[in-house]
Amino acid sequence: MVLIGATKKAFEHQFLKKYMQTEQQRFHHKTRIRACGVLRRGDQLLCLNMHSPVTKQAVWTFPGGGVEVGESLHVAVQREFIEETGLTIEVGELLLVNELIQTPFHAIEFYFAVHDSKNTPIRSPRLGSDPENNSAYLHALAFMSRQELREKGITPDFFKDTFWESNVFPVISVY
Repeated sequence: MVLIGATKKAFEHQFLKKYMQTEQQRFHHKTRIRACGVLRRGDQLLCLNMHSPVTKQAVWTFPGGGVEVGESLHVAVQREFIEETGLTIEVGELLLVNELIQTPFHAIEFYFAVHDSKNTPIRSPRLGSDPENNSAYLHALAFMSRQELREKGITPDFFKDTFWESNVFPVISVY
């Protein structure tokens, strides 16, 4: 299809209006379902440093993101891991259900244990991008020890201590 002049501008405007929503349009006053993965290698967890739409600051958390309509939680975690880390993973047990309420933001977050896929060789993660926003939202990936998680202020707080001390999952939390 070839678009010329005003028709092309109208098409671009409609495309941008539909697909390039602002943070406020996507997240404010809506309940968002998120699926996240916790990859453990030895005594370290893979963490992601990213821009938080809630705090407007960089935070350390885990790879994951919004669940698309018709997508299962497990498929969402796998997709997010590929997008943000380049890793193909298998989804394991549910670790945490966390409800985040910081008006105007509201999210229900499901954190799953994930494992390197048995069908692919173990690789190092690479920083990917976040198609919902843009690559500027993702800053770094790092495997971190329990002590580093405490020092960096991982979110949610559950992963600073409770995760390491509990054998009973899933845990439900609200903050």
